[in-house]
Amino acid sequence: MKTIQTLTSAVIAGLLSIGAVPTMADDDTMTGTDMGDATRTPGPTGTPATTGQGGSASRAGMVTEPNYPQGVSAVTFIEEASEKNYTIINAAELALEKESGVAEDPQVREFAQQMIEEHRRLNHKLTELAAQEQLEVSGSAALMDRAQRLVLEVREGDSFLEVYANNQVADHQALIDLYERMANTEDGEVSRFAQNALAELEEHLELARDLHPQAHAERD
Repeated sequence: MKTIQTLTSAVIAGLLSIGAVPTMADDDTMTGTDMGDATRTPGPTGTPATTGQGGSASRAGMVTEPNYPQGVSAVTFIEEASEKNYTIINAAELALEKESGVAEDPQVREFAQQMIEEHRRLNHKLTELAAQEQLEVSGSAALMDRAQRLVLEVREGDSFLEVYANNQVADHQALIDLYERMANTEDGEVSRFAQNALAELEEHLELARDLHPQAHAERD
């Protein structure tokens, strides 16, 4: 029987700590690729985890063939980036729980704490940008609903660390793809924010790759 750990409580805690995003009607439809419709599903231990974005994360922590459209609007960028930030924060909170079995690992603990702090800060900036640019983006209730669909699943027999590392690689590669598309537009402050944040996200991606059990073994 498989064991599934959900991030529902962490989603609520993350949203309360971050604050609400400027609102629009919850039944409004988001344009562009809806990252919230993806479900991250780990393969058996030692096999790639799917990203839900048309690519997969390998044992080496690579993601192939992302499935984003070539262009992205400022509204779509802010919504999708905010949602992905929530899922990264929630997964980090789950990793820090005793039940995860990896909370005492100094490298995992440091990484998870860094993800919580830095992705909360990124979301604060996205909220400010939406208000500054007078963009109507989904409110916290709609973002919570979409974030709840991105569930980190750990099946019986799987390594939590491998599943967590694979999903962090996939999540950060997806964010980098999204930020690069925004950075290549001429959308003023939002485009500049995306350009300036890329280096930080690329650093996160490398840290996520280093979390993988295979990387642990190579260092040991």
